[in-house]
Amino acid sequence: MYSVKEYLEKEVKPAFGCTEPGAVALAVARARKEVGGENIKKVIVDVSKNVYKNGMYVKVPGTKGMQGNKVAAAVAAFCGDPEKKLEVLSDSSDECLDKARLLLDRDAVEVNCIKDLSGIYIDAKIYTDKNFSQCVIKNSHTGIYIVKKNEKIIFFNKDNVKIGDDFKFSPSFKLDHFIKTIDNMDSMDVEEVFRGINMNYKVAEYGLKSIGFNEIINQVNYKIKYFCMAASGARMSGANLPVMSSGGSGNQGIVSILPVAIVGEELRIEKTKIAKAVALSHFISGYIKSKLGKIAPVCGCVNAASPGAAAGITYLFNGSQEQIMLAVKTVLSDTLGMFCDGAKESCALKAGIAAQEAYDASLLAMRNIGIKDCQGFLDNDFNKTMENIVEIGKNGLTKLDEAIIKVLEKRD
Repeated sequence: MYSVKEYLEKEVKPAFGCTEPGAVALAVARARKEVGGENIKKVIVDVSKNVYKNGMYVKVPGTKGMQGNKVAAAVAAFCGDPEKKLEVLSDSSDECLDKARLLLDRDAVEVNCIKDLSGIYIDAKIYTDKNFSQCVIKNSHTGIYIVKKNEKIIFFNKDNVKIGDDFKFSPSFKLDHFIKTIDNMDSMDVEEVFRGINMNYKVAEYGLKSIGFNEIINQVNYKIKYFCMAASGARMSGANLPVMSSGGSGNQGIVSILPVAIVGEELRIEKTKIAKAVALSHFISGYIKSKLGKIAPVCGCVNAASPGAAAGITYLFNGSQEQIMLAVKTVLSDTLGMFCDGAKESCALKAGIAAQEAYDASLLAMRNIGIKDCQGFLDNDFNKTMENIVEIGKNGLTKLDEAIIKVLEKRD
């Protein structure tokens, strides 16, 4: 049996800004490490369509409002720290930003979309006066696959299946297995979960103040919605604060964590049980995302994190396993199909919807109300439901990303 500790280590990590530009920055920074302080002539980054789309319009922290993968690559070429993984740009400075602007002004940074490639793939190349370096990331945001300098291999991960830090779930969903796992949490696990809670609370409070929303939100459903909206909005606007991500996404981390933590706080539930509920939210969100794909055409907040949060909230309400699954299925029936049109400030609205729908589904489930039988893609067996969702994704959404990219590129 795997442990909460193992899952938190692999899938619940601090992220500085949107994870796709963050992964682009990581690849560039790792390549830059091989050529040191040499004069950069060109930076070329080839990315999958999902990474390309998600990073087109999101603002990059530490850049004073600049946006996109190209900006992330340019800044990382001068001050990215690959040892910090998805916090790679947390040490950016005005001097670094000035150098990045010069690189951008002379069109020395390219980000190209590989339109027939899905998932996470980033190939960053740096050309200097004397040398060439390359870093490829595959399958996970921090999964460095190969690093080269002048065609000499510096690092190579030959295991294409287990590349990166991804957690490997069992093929079949078993809620009782997750419940037993969270029951074995120790005090260190609890503190680590609360590190994420506190981190995301801080971003939410920053977001609320930045939009002048300072009045007290008394009703818990509105608090859940607006805290998630504020945290996501701050993150998508380039706030210089990390968030605790879940399953490779900061917004998923916000929705997986904050609604559960807020309900626990409002009900004055003891700390360990809140931590267990948040861990359950992470597990279910992560399991659903493992089926949908790390970066999918549909929104991870509403299609993965919201069902996870619904499970965590129902657990706090002392719901049975049947009621937990009823809440999860009800959220999925409500939200599946909301597509992802790239990371940007309006993702905050989707995060707010995801949070409130999770809470509402939990309230219904505690009254044994929800989707209980086969309807549409939903099946009585949750594993069959996931198979149906995957089938819809493969056969119904294969062209969605290409269509969205085509629309977005018309603006350039």
